[in-house]
Amino acid sequence: MDNIREEDGMRVVVGAALISALLVLAACDDPVEQTDSSKEETIDEAEKVEQDEDEEATEEENSNKQETEQSTNQEQEVQGELEVFYFDVGQADSTLIRHDFEGETYKVLIDTGDWQSSDVTHYLNDLNVEVIDLVIGTHIHADHIGQMDEVIENFNVDEVWMTGNEGSSETYESAINAIETSDVNYHEPRAGEEYEVGSLNVDVVHPNVLTGDYNDDSISAHMTYGNVSFLFTGDAEERGEATMLEGDYELSADVLKLGHHGSSSSTNPTFLETVDPQVAVYSAGANNSYGHPHKEVVERVLNENIDLYGTDVNGTVTITTDGESINVATQHSGEVEAQDQEVEQQEGPPTSTSECINLNTASSEELQSIVHIGPDRAADIIDLRPFDAVSELTQVYGIGDGRLGDIKSEDEACVGGS
Repeated sequence: MDNIREEDGMRVVVGAALISALLVLAACDDPVEQTDSSKEETIDEAEKVEQDEDEEATEEENSNKQETEQSTNQEQEVQGELEVFYFDVGQADSTLIRHDFEGETYKVLIDTGDWQSSDVTHYLNDLNVEVIDLVIGTHIHADHIGQMDEVIENFNVDEVWMTGNEGSSETYESAINAIETSDVNYHEPRAGEEYEVGSLNVDVVHPNVLTGDYNDDSISAHMTYGNVSFLFTGDAEERGEATMLEGDYELSADVLKLGHHGSSSSTNPTFLETVDPQVAVYSAGANNSYGHPHKEVVERVLNENIDLYGTDVNGTVTITTDGESINVATQHSGEVEAQDQEVEQQEGPPTSTSECINLNTASSEELQSIVHIGPDRAADIIDLRPFDAVSELTQVYGIGDGRLGDIKSEDEACVGGS
């Protein structure tokens, strides 16, 4: 800019007196204040246009450079295949995500199966897993964090995520104790947070705030590898799904993990339409007493021409992707079909006596025949077992002395078959 103004000053010297030229040159020392002369205004205007053109050219060059860099970075971010193992853990949940990036193998474990088994540990050992970068306990029910203490104790875990809801079950206490007595990092994620695990992008889409409902507060995450995406929602039900839809989050995904084991309490039609997956997977035990997956959910998914796989039918389901396409492999062949819930009841001897409903052995459906016990409280009762007395039902969220009195008056609930 100074050079341009000095040349213009020389033009003024040619057509003006020496003193005028000196005044002009003196004025050129402060270019910000050169606004008196009409000629100088014209010159400044031309300089501004030229400067704007230069800036536009620079911005366009930088934009093209950034686009090239982003394209190059995207190609660099995906190195080889990502594997997603939907483990067959019965009426529970556990999924391992694994991929290589820049010479390192990254692993994310979502949920840790049921407290009455060690199958997750066995699966991880079979896959030669030693280090886990992130363990996510979507919520604190025992079929999702059941083996978290074992996982932390037997593998080198870097970080654990949990919702922040507190429980009183032995399973919950064991998980928290394992976290506190180890050197793992601990975090309670909230919607809107974004992370990178190797070349896997992890966007938290739920919860924003806790409601106290363990299922609906499930940690939910949209994960992207190259151009392929996955959505995990734990046991979030219709209210949790509605909250996700209200948020400004990316929910569309190529692969959807059906919420709450394929229960009709989840996978609302609007939510399914928004996610619009090619493939859906659910985790459920064969002939489970809950009737999972529920008939209406299976029909809803299949009617949308979505490929559906379930661990009760297919065993462990493995999805691999190179960031562009996906491939599905199953432990067992078979097709998921919509069935009436009546034919899916658990076989074997009755779980409660004819005189009362045993809190320690009854199925969810049987527990729900007790006054004030719905699906969520039945799940909490199963999580909190064993009970030594009916009065211990006050440990269940939402059951206080008043409702406990109603339950005792009804005289349907018992422990130990009496």
